[in-house]
Amino acid sequence: MNAAIPTITRLPPPATSDDKHGFSLIELFFIVLMFLIATVGQDRIENYLSRQYGVPVSMMQSDLRQLIQLKASLFLCALLVLARPVRQQLYKLTQLWSRRALIQSALIMLILYLLSSHILPLNLGFAYQHVSIDPFNQPTNWLYRRLLNPTLAYYLHLDGMLFPIYTAGLSWLSIALVISTLDRLLPGKISFLEKLALATCAFVIYQFQIPGYPDTLVLLLGLMLWQGDLSARAQRLLIVLLLLTHEALGLVVVLSLLPRLQKPVWIITILAAYGACMALNFGFDIEALLRKQSVLRDPTNLYPLEAFKSSQQHPERLLAALLIAYKLAWVSIGRGAMLAWQAGQKQDVWLIVAPIALAGAQMIIASDISRLGGMGFIGVLLSYAWFASRTSPSIRRWWALGQLAIPSFYIASDVGMVHFPGLYGRMIVLFTGGQSLI
Repeated sequence: MNAAIPTITRLPPPATSDDKHGFSLIELFFIVLMFLIATVGQDRIENYLSRQYGVPVSMMQSDLRQLIQLKASLFLCALLVLARPVRQQLYKLTQLWSRRALIQSALIMLILYLLSSHILPLNLGFAYQHVSIDPFNQPTNWLYRRLLNPTLAYYLHLDGMLFPIYTAGLSWLSIALVISTLDRLLPGKISFLEKLALATCAFVIYQFQIPGYPDTLVLLLGLMLWQGDLSARAQRLLIVLLLLTHEALGLVVVLSLLPRLQKPVWIITILAAYGACMALNFGFDIEALLRKQSVLRDPTNLYPLEAFKSSQQHPERLLAALLIAYKLAWVSIGRGAMLAWQAGQKQDVWLIVAPIALAGAQMIIASDISRLGGMGFIGVLLSYAWFASRTSPSIRRWWALGQLAIPSFYIASDVGMVHFPGLYGRMIVLFTGGQSLI
């Protein structure tokens, strides 16, 4: 009961020769190339070419189609060039998944489908499904920078109508990695019931309520970056991929402050390159960039201010979203952080508090507040390992039953509470009479 839990935030192996000299020119070139393909909208390219050659866009369709195919080839080429030097390390990441975790993941998926699920992509998930058909032909809109998720489906030929298979596969792998993380943090101590209960937190169950979002990739890549014993070059590749989901900027900042991520200056360089490429698409007009992110798609609004006003108008929704994102896991978060502090494990305290605090801060300036609550997944998992190491199995069993008994639902700052088909949805309708309480 009093034994310290094993830590997985250990330093990676010694840097290889390609790490000692930092970025190579070829690596930096292909990173910037991927960022440019992701952040410069196809409409900007078409308008530029039309002005340069004095030809209407409508008369350039054949050439533009070839350009789109070239972008797809260049993006894949850049990805392969960056991955080739670290392919052996990336292959070792497959060891993070155990056969037992994959089986348990499938069982948890079946139960979550019964509790609260919408099988087909919904809301922006449906938009990602549509984008996956032709991901490199996107105008400057709400989704164009979030390239990695639909692009992987495109390369795997699981785009369009097959996109739900792709999202289900990602969910299976991500839940299995969550299970493997818990088993690695505290081997043989955390039961299947506890893992199922933790899966009703926002970072997992959201994948079933509104499928299709890139959050599943953020969960996968984030846990791989956190757990994997990787050289600096492999770490940089995972950071680039995280940024290409466009949902993980805050997570990258949190993880970059860990000692095990070598040379923070490299991470700062990558972040600066990504920001510069993103600003380039708007002629470095930051206000225009923010207007494009308007929740209501109203070009007169600045996205963060618009979402912040919505949170101010409905603070009860923000509070409810914070509570329902983790439910009774708030108990383990608080207890786990306290235990880590008492044990002098300041790095673990940082990994518990910082991701959850960052998720809460993002919720203030965004509309899909329930979804963003899930970005604190590293803090939830690490704090539960500390909590479980000092708590008896019987108490944890009651905790898990209580966690499962509380329905999980979705809250947006602009529309309030939304529930989905399944047992949780029926419980909410029975309790509320089908009326939103917030």
